[in-house]
Order: sequence, then C-alpha cells, then structure tokens
Amino acid sequence: MNRFLAVIPLFPLALMSTACGSSCTTIGCDTHVQMTLAEAQEEEGVYEFQVSTNAEMFECTASIPASSDDTCDGLMTIEREEITTTSGDAVSGTAGDKIVGVYLSGEYGSLELIIEKDGQSLTEIELTPKYVGEEINGKGCGECPQAKHTIPIGG
Repeated sequence: MNRFLAVIPLFPLALMSTACGSSCTTIGCDTHVQMTLAEAQEEEGVYEFQVSTNAEMFECTASIPASSDDTCDGLMTIEREEITTTSGDAVSGTAGDKIVGVYLSGEYGSLELIIEKDGQSLTEIELTPKYVGEEINGKGCGECPQAKHTIPIGG
C-alpha cells in the first residue's frame, strides 16, 4: 500500500505538465536597459560610465585594453565586442577589448548617462527607457520588460 501512496501524488503533476504542452525555458526575467554605443569605442584609455536615476547612481570603469582593474557598481555592466577564437578544432567566444555598450538591470522611469575617456567628456544624455515585453522564455511563457537604446557618441 505504501508503494501506491508514493505514486499517486506524482500522477496528476505528470498529466499537468504534458497537457499544457508548453516548451518554456527557465532563463527567467532580467528587466534591464541595454544602451548600445552608436560607435564602438576602441581607442586605448580609461573609460568612465556613470548612470544616474532618480534614486541611485551606478559607475563603471573600463580600460582598453581590458584590465583586471575594470570595475562596475551593482547592477551595471560594460558590454565588450564578442570575438571568436580558435585553438585546434575548438571554437570559443570571448570578450574583446572594444566597448560596445552598457547594461543596467532594473526598471527606471528616466536616467542620465555620462561617458568620459581619460577625463574628457564623450557623451552626456538623458534617456527615458522604452520597455518592451520580450518573451525570452518562449512564446506564451510571459513577457520580460527590456529597453534597448542606441547612444550617440560626441556631438
């Protein structure tokens, strides 16, 4: 009798998972603002990125060439160009030196982005993120708010 008790609770769960027919992944949702630079930065130097929201400020320091001293606060990361390297028959993707954008996790009504290189201003822009629901876990699996913007450099 104990043998049947262990099986019975699992049976309805098995029916539910196959009846749904969903092929959702378990990636999860990372609400964010992805700010892609209109021009990848590749000139050697130290780049400072500062993002201010109504309540918080985030900073990153990124060098070209990339350095182990590069740092970012909390929810912000620097995005570098993806390069492909090969060794024998193995192919792997690694981050290159070029800086192509900045990524900030969270949802914000507005923000200000300041980018400097070696203490000289490259850009200062105010931005109201336009979030769009992306179905990153599969069709019909729920939307994740994500904002993608291109950031002009200079001017």
